[in-house]
Amino acid sequence: MAKLVLGKDPLNSIVADYNSRFKTSANADLASYVTHRNPAEGWVRGLHKTNSGYQLGHMHQNRIPKIKKINAIKAINSIIIPVPFKDFEDLFDWVYSTLKNNGVIGVPSLWVYDIALRIGQCMSPKVEPQKYVYLYRGAHKGAKALNNSLAHKIKISKNRADITTFPPILQKEGSIHIENIMCIYGH
Repeated sequence: MAKLVLGKDPLNSIVADYNSRFKTSANADLASYVTHRNPAEGWVRGLHKTNSGYQLGHMHQNRIPKIKKINAIKAINSIIIPVPFKDFEDLFDWVYSTLKNNGVIGVPSLWVYDIALRIGQCMSPKVEPQKYVYLYRGAHKGAKALNNSLAHKIKISKNRADITTFPPILQKEGSIHIENIMCIYGH
């Protein structure tokens, strides 16, 4: 993890550290979903990089019971993905309702965000969060920590915040990378 902390260290230092240590691999991880041999399994379980390439099993999904993962894969494979989506929020809502309607989950979560983000990478054109930064678990904690140091507060509602409520230095990074920064530096 990072030694810098949101709300304590300067944002320009945090962004510079993120860009030099994490951004390239984050982009490569997202690009890996386009070529994964079993799309739904990759979207649900996530991929992580090893010395021999990308393998199934992302740390965000470690606490999700195996049966839920199996049921999520079945649910996504049983439905034709309606393309095109209007925007990422539309894709997020589709993933959430697909999992909810198939009895996999009850409420939106980081898992829904991760799955929607991975599916969006496989679409042409890509469907990525633009308007909102999704703030679940570590990212939510990071945004709250950052809020402690800001005069103009980030307005968090339903686990997301409009990107325009973040400081300009973060807005330049885009929603995906802001979410990563909030998670990595939000100790």
